Amino acid sequence: MALANQGETVIAWDRVTKRALYHAIVWQDQRSQGRLDALPASTKAQVSALSGLPVDAYFSASKIAWLLEHVPAVGKAARDGRLGIGTSESFFIDRLTGQYVTDPTTASRTSLMNIADGRFDDGLCQIFGVPRDLLPKIVPTAGFFGVIRRRDRELPLVVSIVDQQAALFGHGCRTVGDAKITFGTGSFALALSGAAPILDRPGLVPTIAWQLPGEAPVYALDGGDYTAAAAVDWAISIGLAGSYEDFAFDDATPAITRGIAFVPALAGLAAPYWRRDVAASFVGLRQATAPADLRKAVLEGIAYRGAELIEALGGEGDGPVSIDGGLARNSYFVQFLADAMARPVCLQESAELTALGLAEMAYLASSLPVPERLGEPSRLIVPGPRSPAIRERRAYFQTAINLAAELASSQNAPAS
Repeated sequence: MALANQGETVIAWDRVTKRALYHAIVWQDQRSQGRLDALPASTKAQVSALSGLPVDAYFSASKIAWLLEHVPAVGKAARDGRLGIGTSESFFIDRLTGQYVTDPTTASRTSLMNIADGRFDDGLCQIFGVPRDLLPKIVPTAGFFGVIRRRDRELPLVVSIVDQQAALFGHGCRTVGDAKITFGTGSFALALSGAAPILDRPGLVPTIAWQLPGEAPVYALDGGDYTAAAAVDWAISIGLAGSYEDFAFDDATPAITRGIAFVPALAGLAAPYWRRDVAASFVGLRQATAPADLRKAVLEGIAYRGAELIEALGGEGDGPVSIDGGLARNSYFVQFLADAMARPVCLQESAELTALGLAEMAYLASSLPVPERLGEPSRLIVPGPRSPAIRERRAYFQTAINLAAELASSQNAPAS
């Protein structure tokens, strides 16, 4: 068995009864952002230096602290020595096998792990108010997480990893510089960076990609954004579209070439800006603007942000970029992304790359040869004749982002 998890989502539970003590707090939840905003600048710098992460409610530490401070049952379980608290996979592993563990990929998303040595850090735990002795033990990504007993069978659990890192493995990324981007609820771009974390890329997040049996951790750079397919769902929810089919366009003129742009900051802007205060916006609207123009602008804005993330990760070459996720099934979106990057998009035919990465890693964890993949794994979408014009309009899209950021700053400025 192999297990992927949602990364930053947090659960508190009773380790004796194995029952959750409160609702899961998902990675998108912002209830603890105010606490983080109040931290002194020097403390924020210390967190970033040790963990490699920006100080943001996206990551797990402030969620864990919120549970400890605001949920009486959590505090009582801690005092009674019964508390399990941490990212979601630790909850499931404890229920499945009785082991209280996490892996380095997930621990590296908490803001509590020292990114250099792969251990929970006393200083970080103190900053966030999370006692270190409450946290699970960090063990390699692939190895042995205990036995799942089901009827007359005993199944070893041999892999636990963040879903995006599992997808990175499933994309076949093995060499430094290999990159993928998943367009799910948000956009998640990762690139392998080698045997040590890269800490000098402003706005990007060093993370552990995986740790295989008997090997040192492999690091990656992460450039994620909060909103991708969630923006399409939002457009449907407000009546801008009736269904996903309304986002299918044939050889349509891009909205950006007529000055219509959408900044997909419905939950703020993540990498490389880390501005929760920035709101989504349309620019360039006129009387002639139609709902179809706005739908195209939504897709184009997500694609432009994806291109920005890949380039920020260091992917300035001309080789293919591997993509997956729900939006990868939209031909207009994929072509626009290739045009915006001026490089081919490697469109993975399998929709289950996370599961594929898990399966291959499980073979390695079990010291078994990894079976050869069958069938055609991908196809290339190459930049088209509109690519130069779409690339040129990226400056206009960047202006739209800058305007959204300026509006947020002016709204947050104290009154004179």
